[in-house]
Order: sequence, then C-alpha cells, then structure tokens
Amino acid sequence: TVDPVTGPFSVVQKRADAIRAQDWDRVATLDDRSAEELEESGEDVLAERYASSAETHWLPYDASGETNANGTTIIGAYITYSEEQQATTGYCELWSVSANGLTMRWDQLPIDGVQVFLSLTGREPPGNFSGWIQEKCVPAADPETD
Repeated sequence: TVDPVTGPFSVVQKRADAIRAQDWDRVATLDDRSAEELEESGEDVLAERYASSAETHWLPYDASGETNANGTTIIGAYITYSEEQQATTGYCELWSVSANGLTMRWDQLPIDGVQVFLSLTGREPPGNFSGWIQEKCVPAADPETD
C-alpha cells in the first residue's frame, strides 16, 4: 500500500496507479510521453514496459523535486520485481511535473545514451535502492558529470 502524497510527486503516484491497473488511457492523460507512445505504437509498448505480472514501485530521490520555471523535476527510479526472472531491477528516471502539478513527462536517465539500471537477484525492498539512486541516478541527470 502506498500512502498518497501531496505536491509534485502526487502525479507520479497517480500515473503509477493507472499503470498498475493497465489503464493506458488514464496513463496518457497524466503522462505526455506515454500519450505519445500510445498514439504512435499502441498499447503493446506500454504493456511490455509495465508488465501486469510484475511488482512495481516508483521511488523518488527527493519527492519535492527541484522547482524551475516549467514546474518541478524529480529524479528517481522505476523498480520492478519479476517472479518469473527472480530479479528486482531499478531503472533511473526523470519525472518532469507540469507547473500546475496535473501532468508529467518521464524520461530515462541519462536522457541521451543507455538508461542506467541495476538488476539484483531475488526480491529486494524498494528502499534498498535509495543509495543507488543517489550514487547513480542523480549524477546521470547531470550531463556535466562523467
């Protein structure tokens, strides 16, 4: 069970709930990138990325994010556990929340290049990825870091 939050991360939580429900139309109303993917490629691309059989979590580095002129930017990770593969995988992501807090756009981190991820054998609690997010995802959001 996830306790709902207020503020910028709440739209990420609403998107996560819609993904878990496989409600792609609702996902598209919340996330601009998913809306584009749905229009261009159909539901299969989203259903493949967010398998209904997987246990999923979205873990922010800092749920309040960094406020800027366009809204709020939150660095975090999409974490999934696959019973079939007996593995927990975290993917670095950037969630750009609109100024009104009603919509967002997700991007992989780094935005250009291969997405940073970590795969561990077995089921790992999402909180175990906190240090990894700080060490790998936060620097991946800054193109100036090596």
